Amino acid sequence: MQIRCKKRNQRSASSCSSNRSPNCSSNCSLNRSPRPSQSQRPHPLDGGRPSHPKPRVRGHPSAQAQTAGSSMAERRLILRRDESVPLSNKMDQEIVSAINRALFHQKAPAHIRIMNAMRNAKGAITAITHPNTTAEMALQYRDIIITGARTVDKGVVDVEENESWERLKIHTVSLVRYMGKGMEGLQKMREEFEAENEGIVIPTQVRWLANPRTIRERRQNGEIAASSVVFVVKGSRVARSLVKKDIKAAGV
Repeated sequence: MQIRCKKRNQRSASSCSSNRSPNCSSNCSLNRSPRPSQSQRPHPLDGGRPSHPKPRVRGHPSAQAQTAGSSMAERRLILRRDESVPLSNKMDQEIVSAINRALFHQKAPAHIRIMNAMRNAKGAITAITHPNTTAEMALQYRDIIITGARTVDKGVVDVEENESWERLKIHTVSLVRYMGKGMEGLQKMREEFEAENEGIVIPTQVRWLANPRTIRERRQNGEIAASSVVFVVKGSRVARSLVKKDIKAAGV
């Protein structure tokens, strides 16, 4: 069985020909001085310009992946803490400083930096990357970021993207397989989805779109054999992927 998801929520240049009128106002190639050969060009030691081109300076390979003005959501990182470790009394700027110094010492590209960090009342830390750097790019240096942050806050244990939660619907869900309770119902569906579809994380319970009591009564009356469910997945990219293709459950 395959269940289909539905998301809610050159310049061109002209040149003159050889039979063009002598009054042509453009710079015809016929009127240009011949280009000197390599041996006729002045040598740098004689005061002339060097005959070889100036070498190009190449940046770090990851610098080619920079994006021009990433959105705030794309730049947001979440530093996960062990709640059993007391919160640090140091200012948020110290976390920024520690992470950036760690990145510098490990020779990370100059654009892989943290611009700001904030802690909420529960101690969760949100960090914002450089405007031309996404959180995904910064996570290539995940271990360095964690090591730097832990010099200020020993409770930091992980760092991840601030992924959005996307709400999806699935229609024509079999009531025979999923109308029960617990592992005989939608909890079983949730585990099937996470077990058989790579990268999918469902942080909350799957639930019926209509009232379960109404669905059960209509099924008993023989009116319906299937219904619709709604659930949430972590990450817009995962959600888009599920919308484009079928999601697997129970091997089909």
